[in-house]
Amino acid sequence: MRRLITLALFLATAALAALAPATDSVIAAPSRTGTTVSPPGPTDPAFTGIVWGLDAIAPDPASGLAWTMNSDPSSYSVEFSTDGNLAVRIACNNGGGSWQADGAALTIGDIAVTLMGCPEESPLSATFGQLLPTATAWSIGDDGRFFIQTSTGESLVFSPLLTGLSWQWLVYSDATGQTYAPLDPATYTITMNPDASLAIAADCNTGFGSWTKSADLIDLTIGGMSRVACGDGSLDSLFLDLVDRATGWSILGGYLYLYLADGTVMTFTRGA
Repeated sequence: MRRLITLALFLATAALAALAPATDSVIAAPSRTGTTVSPPGPTDPAFTGIVWGLDAIAPDPASGLAWTMNSDPSSYSVEFSTDGNLAVRIACNNGGGSWQADGAALTIGDIAVTLMGCPEESPLSATFGQLLPTATAWSIGDDGRFFIQTSTGESLVFSPLLTGLSWQWLVYSDATGQTYAPLDPATYTITMNPDASLAIAADCNTGFGSWTKSADLIDLTIGGMSRVACGDGSLDSLFLDLVDRATGWSILGGYLYLYLADGTVMTFTRGA
């Protein structure tokens, strides 16, 4: 697979500018080349704005014990907001708390969660909830995974969560620099479900398919679509073609980037 270069995607229309981040109205697509992310400081660490799904709990390396793997990362997740609050999901329960970071140091306050009885709750529920408030440090590895080190010597290992979220298409620039941006991103969406099914909306049409991923590679397969004529100016055909040709992915700052083999990038934001 050819290496994909970093692209800067400029929002060319006033309508799209209103949807863009406040800083410079530019969404920069990150490189797919793995690099260790250094903590940028206490105000806006690199882990904010991302829903992190729990991959595993790693024991103290000195213990010699095996990692405890989590088969459904979407059931155990955490998201850190830049205002110092965090949202957490533990099986079927939701809750929140507060956090502070100072360089690589991380402190998480007490976590308050709902107390529903979850039919498929696993032993991870108690362990995950107990370990989060013992956080002492954080790091992001070369593979993009997020590590929270705890005072007990264990580490919580996360990956950016793709599943269970509706991703709205913001912008795409082709190899010539021509930019395409839908007037209403909420009408161009992809939803990757934990069962590997794909739900897709392209303007006035909806459809289904499947998806798989491995590390930073992804394959989205469209199985079927409705065939309504959406009218002049619709980007439905382009959108479907681009999604079908996506080969890689990354999440940074709450944005999803889908990489195509020709070096171009689609940019998505999280929907409701």
